[in-house]
Amino acid sequence: MHLAWGAKAAEALRFHSAEESIIRRTAIRDAYRVMLQRPKLADLAAVHLARLEDWESADQLAAILRRHGREHGWITAPIVTYLEACPHPQAQRWLAELRSR
Repeated sequence: MHLAWGAKAAEALRFHSAEESIIRRTAIRDAYRVMLQRPKLADLAAVHLARLEDWESADQLAAILRRHGREHGWITAPIVTYLEACPHPQAQRWLAELRSR
């Protein structure tokens, strides 16, 4: 998926999650999770998954940041913000690990 198309898809999903009730929230969440298969789109997905309070993606986002954070620096801040908002204790451990690197 080209980055521009990924951004457009994320924005359309955001609209439907916030403004409309045509698409089920679980389908929207699943679409954002698919975006995580492309590390270059992880920043877009992280912001929206946090908005949807989908904390099940925390381990995948932490792994993406460990593997691709230096290569794709723009993904760092949104993923860190996601992990900071995540209520799971493991998220705080991942943040500590990432900060110690």
